[in-house]
Amino acid sequence: DSWAARGFGYAIPPVSLPKYADVDNSRLAILYRFLQLMAVVLVVTILLQGRAWMEVEEPLGSVTKWIEWNEQEYIDQARRDFDKDFCKHPENFEYVYSKDWRYTNFTCVEIAKRNRYWKEGEDLIYIPLSFSESRERLRPLPEGSMPSAPDACSGISEACSVPWREVKISSAADAQSACECTEDANYFVVGSEAFTINLEHYYELIRKETGSIASRQHSGNSC
Repeated sequence: DSWAARGFGYAIPPVSLPKYADVDNSRLAILYRFLQLMAVVLVVTILLQGRAWMEVEEPLGSVTKWIEWNEQEYIDQARRDFDKDFCKHPENFEYVYSKDWRYTNFTCVEIAKRNRYWKEGEDLIYIPLSFSESRERLRPLPEGSMPSAPDACSGISEACSVPWREVKISSAADAQSACECTEDANYFVVGSEAFTINLEHYYELIRKETGSIASRQHSGNSC
């Protein structure tokens, strides 16, 4: 019983106060949703521009590479290569890319130690497996030959695998003529399979804020 009921002899019905207010204003609702959308766009933009979800650290490291080989193993491998098909039947491996780029008439050769491999920069080791060679010889026109004649160089007795041809020694209008022999040769290099290529990789990741090592790896391989 309430105090009013005890003092005056009758009961006062309970009164319920509203817990929320319903404001029906479409313009205010649109403005509210627009501000919500702008807040979301702003937060996403800040995250994308600052890449807050990731931490970028630059590792420091190096790759060391070198070649190992044994002279006797190289000699044995070279002998085996000379008995292989690419040395006995090099015509099966000829390649014609275009009229001016032809790789034919291969011969198998051994090359000097200093040319068997070399480093190119800090990242590459070059091992020649084949190469092309061009030899050019110049000889004066034979006595009695007329410059610009079709057979101007036919009187040269020195051997050349291709016909001697007449060329100008310089680009001047009155340049003298000479005879040129240009011989191209292609070679397969033997013995290269005796080489062992070694690779050693090392890196470490140091955190900029603390200077501590976050990650470190040291590995190696050979082939």
